[in-house]
Amino acid sequence: MSNFQDDLRRFNKIANQKATRRIRRVALQAFRMIIIGTPVLTGCVRGNWRVSMGGALLRYYDMESLDKTGGKTISQASVAISNAKIGVTLNICNSVHYIIGLENGYSKQASHGMLGITCRTLQKQIDCGNL
Repeated sequence: MSNFQDDLRRFNKIANQKATRRIRRVALQAFRMIIIGTPVLTGCVRGNWRVSMGGALLRYYDMESLDKTGGKTISQASVAISNAKIGVTLNICNSVHYIIGLENGYSKQASHGMLGITCRTLQKQIDCGNL
């Protein structure tokens, strides 16, 4: 026979697992939306998006990191996001020197930016229970 404490432990474990899966799903969806929404000319901006957990991501910029489709960058992020845990901050960063201009509509390909629009869209999806 189980007791109340055992039931609470099982509930806590299951709730934690479900919450962790949801955090990972939302984070990966956010990253995909940001990458796909990033304007592309050479693939440099798409190739320089990075994900880290915990402290802030160090400024990292690699002119050779080109990814026109975003597939390689999304794949790399998926690995990092698969280790995300509840209570640990997940950072998404891009250190290309003109990223702020792109976010502020500098490119006709993303005249409304990438980050802000992704946050608003994700919030709507979460509020509607679609994510």
